[in-house]
Amino acid sequence: MFPIWRTFSHSCLQAGTSVAADLLGWEKRVGRLVPGLLADLVVVDENPLKDIAALQRVKAVMLNGVLVRNDYDEAFVKPESTLWANEK
Repeated sequence: MFPIWRTFSHSCLQAGTSVAADLLGWEKRVGRLVPGLLADLVVVDENPLKDIAALQRVKAVMLNGVLVRNDYDEAFVKPESTLWANEK
């Protein structure tokens, strides 16, 4: 059995992603990190399943495949990088 904190955090993350997409009828477009679906990403240093407040400490943001915020040094990822950089 999962600890109660993990179940709560997992439910919160799902409510804002896959469950929301399902309720809106957008499950074939967004809500999951799978090939073919649209996705914007946030990067955090900690596991939000262990501490949901980690989502308040965002380190990087990717919108439409373009890195728009990067609080890491350049070794992490170059600003011009895209999610589909290797696809041509």
